[in-house]
Amino acid sequence: MRFSVQRWRLEKKDPSAAVSEPVKPITFWLSNEIPGEAPRTDRLGILEWNKAFEKAGFKDAIVVRQQPDDADFDLGETQYSSIRWMTTATPSFARSARRRSIRAPVKSSTRTSAGTPT
Repeated sequence: MRFSVQRWRLEKKDPSAAVSEPVKPITFWLSNEIPGEAPRTDRLGILEWNKAFEKAGFKDAIVVRQQPDDADFDLGETQYSSIRWMTTATPSFARSARRRSIRAPVKSSTRTSAGTPT
């Protein structure tokens, strides 16, 4: 069984600056299948994360790009971080992911002699 974990390594263009653009920003792609106003709303939601990254010293750490209609790449490939539009209740990748998911053990509460959780 194989798992893939996406990691980003943000490095400042100007390491001496309190806030700097990254050498390579985190890029999210919006699928060209997203209808109506949703791409605009998705873009704004993703870019909200830049507020947190700025507090960590990075300006414009996240960028959002729209997949062109004539794109020669597939956003389903693992090297792309993407927001996609699904028209099925159970996409095949979701069914596969459920079978391969790793869950952390749930810690049960310890009860006192009175029967109340500690």
